[in-house]
Amino acid sequence: MRNSFRAFFFIWVIVTAGLLGLTGTSAAYVLEGEASYRPWSGYWWPFWEAGLPTGKYYRGHPAPLEKYDLVTSGYFPGRATRTELTNHRPETAQAWEGYCHAWANAAILETVDFENSVLDGCFFSIGDKKGLLTVCHYDDYKMFQRCGRNPLVFHQYLLEYVGKNRVPVAADLDGGEQVWSYPIYRFRMDIAQGGESDYISCTIFYADDQVGPDFQGTREESKTLYYRLFKDAHGSYTYGEWAGATAGRGPDFVWLPVGQKAENSHIDYEQVGRIVSSRGDGFNPSGIVRPGSYPLIVSPGRQIGTSIHLPAESRVKIRLAVDGQSPGEWRYPRESVSYLLKHTGGAIIASGGLDTEGVDLEFSQESASDIELILISSDGNQLDVFVRFYLDVSLKENCFLLNIPNNYEWIGMALKTVDPDVSNLTYVTVMGEGGWPIHTLDVPLNMNGNLKWSGLVPTPLMLDYFNGSGPEYVKITSERPVALLGLVSAEADTLTGPPQPTSSGCSTWIVPKLTRKFSTGFKSNLYLLNTGSEDIITEMDYYSNLGTWVGEEYFSILPGQFSEYRVGNYPGSIDVDGWAVLRCESGSLTGKVEITGRSSIDELPLLKAGTRFFLPHLVDDGLWATKAVLINPHGEPVNVTLTCRNGGRVGEPCVVELGAFERREVDMKPYLWAVTQDEMNACWLLIDSPKPIAGYFTYSCSDVSAASMPFFPKEDLGLEKNICHVAGDNYWWTGVALLNPSAVSSEIEFTAYGESGDELARHTITIGAGAKQVFMLDQCFPQLRGLVKSVRLRSGGGAFSGFLLYGTSDGVSLLSALVLK
Repeated sequence: MRNSFRAFFFIWVIVTAGLLGLTGTSAAYVLEGEASYRPWSGYWWPFWEAGLPTGKYYRGHPAPLEKYDLVTSGYFPGRATRTELTNHRPETAQAWEGYCHAWANAAILETVDFENSVLDGCFFSIGDKKGLLTVCHYDDYKMFQRCGRNPLVFHQYLLEYVGKNRVPVAADLDGGEQVWSYPIYRFRMDIAQGGESDYISCTIFYADDQVGPDFQGTREESKTLYYRLFKDAHGSYTYGEWAGATAGRGPDFVWLPVGQKAENSHIDYEQVGRIVSSRGDGFNPSGIVRPGSYPLIVSPGRQIGTSIHLPAESRVKIRLAVDGQSPGEWRYPRESVSYLLKHTGGAIIASGGLDTEGVDLEFSQESASDIELILISSDGNQLDVFVRFYLDVSLKENCFLLNIPNNYEWIGMALKTVDPDVSNLTYVTVMGEGGWPIHTLDVPLNMNGNLKWSGLVPTPLMLDYFNGSGPEYVKITSERPVALLGLVSAEADTLTGPPQPTSSGCSTWIVPKLTRKFSTGFKSNLYLLNTGSEDIITEMDYYSNLGTWVGEEYFSILPGQFSEYRVGNYPGSIDVDGWAVLRCESGSLTGKVEITGRSSIDELPLLKAGTRFFLPHLVDDGLWATKAVLINPHGEPVNVTLTCRNGGRVGEPCVVELGAFERREVDMKPYLWAVTQDEMNACWLLIDSPKPIAGYFTYSCSDVSAASMPFFPKEDLGLEKNICHVAGDNYWWTGVALLNPSAVSSEIEFTAYGESGDELARHTITIGAGAKQVFMLDQCFPQLRGLVKSVRLRSGGGAFSGFLLYGTSDGVSLLSALVLK
């Protein structure tokens, strides 16, 4: 897109009376002028239709301005759309009012080769682009003159600008109360000279706006105007009057636009230029190697094809559909496209015609191979066809960051493969409605060795305008396990995003905390995700904290469905301060609760029950405190034993009697009354129960911030752990708590790695038998602060476990926790 005034040509033909074979003193001659380029025809977008902000009578939602909002802010309708509706209310507009003057400005100042294209995952039609340029030129700077009853001004504009400077001018050609503006690019004047005045028949040629929004090129219209120009004693024109059929109906005003200015304060001209100048689509001739959303354009009489690489032992989901705004959908008969999906050089997987309903395919890929997608424009098509192609791939290991807020300050992620000795193919995809990808993160495909990836998820993430869904969760799928951290920050709140794995066959979950709609203090929201390919029938039993049964609800979760249940809107609309048991036959359910306080946000995964757990670290020093929550999912009481341990020293066991279905919050200090403060700070906690229970523990700092984690089962013990992210500035710190519950001491070797996975240093600590160690990570590598990006921990003795705390140095206003993997 560019503004340009071009050189022009001017023809002046004088035809004398003698040449015409006439006699007398009168003379006639012809003046012709033409601009060096022709303005493009565009739609005039009546205000009453509100087509630019609403898509009415064009292609519906999203409208051109809604698409602008979408690619600039991530959602629609946004500020640009709302501002335009405020500026030009359709309900008060007269039938003739619209954007014709703005189109005329744009058509003169913008010399553009328009074509359908894709930008940032959004289809932009020719009409979208013309409409956005029209909005940009609504209030242009211009050299403006009223004509009124005097045609001399109009005459001079044609000669000076169209004739001499070879640029188009714009004029209101209606001549009445209504305003109908057009860009004029050529004229022919037949001038009959007289003594005191000249009589002129002027035919103008202009671009017409009685076209569809997607019209390409210039539709020429012409109009002949008649007027008389009066001369002074020197033969110079002094004034004029409209004559003949033009009397009282001449152009009201004429102008030359000289600079862009929008009326809408939320339209950025450079952003519109980026949209208008965009070319191509999501087609990658070299092949598709990641899951994602790929918008494709199939031109008339053509076919396009691309290869898709599918890894071994993967589950593949594909969706193909014609976009509802495809140009061929808006004519009769509709223009369609067919598809062919096949193994490269081999058997056909699926084929057929496509429409807006789309086709969903799902299959397993046993061995790594390429398949080929071919889209074929139907015979007789005259327009482009827009096609949506979604590709979702699931590998052996899957985990999820649920409920991605799309307006927070930042969403950060860190990712590292657990086993450094093997290649680990990894995909990270932002998922939308129904479990379909809407954004793909550019994470290294093979997380090999000690390479760590960290980065910010770009926010706001754009909605998928095909179905209007926003980002719901992040899916991390890999061939082998990964260590993952997700952090989200918003003003004074931080919530950690521990990975939520698929349930691996678990059929019973504990929802650890639910709150009433109007309860004071904390609010708890529930999020559930069906990661499988079949419906999940779920039974949910609700209990109060004291164990009273409150109600039950049966409900279904569709494949790929992400469900959000806010306070007061839990399944069955049950209002309770307490907890719930969630049962299902499928092993494809995962979820979490998000707990919001006055100045903090915390979250917990759905919990599994067990008979033995441990807490790697206890603390109660006046600043930090440890609390635990015990949940009895049985219909009879259960005695739970809490035992403090520190090396070979074992404290006096404390027995907590949980009533049937009771949920109890336990402040450690009163229950462990026999343990001094110094002893508690040096201890860890063993939890034993004769029947499976569930629970979690919370660390809080001065009641300002808190971080919670589930009780640690024995399955969390291992000989090797990973720290996938080290806070590397002076604002954040990384705290480490390690536990060796075995009967022998163990040496733990820390190996620090830099940005590219190169080894920087090693450090070894010894943890005694049945003991813990708690420290700041930078104490291990004091000379490498800011350079260490990840750390691998290896035990030379027994299995160990632990967790990380990430906090801020400003009184720990932000706090997040992560279990070591």
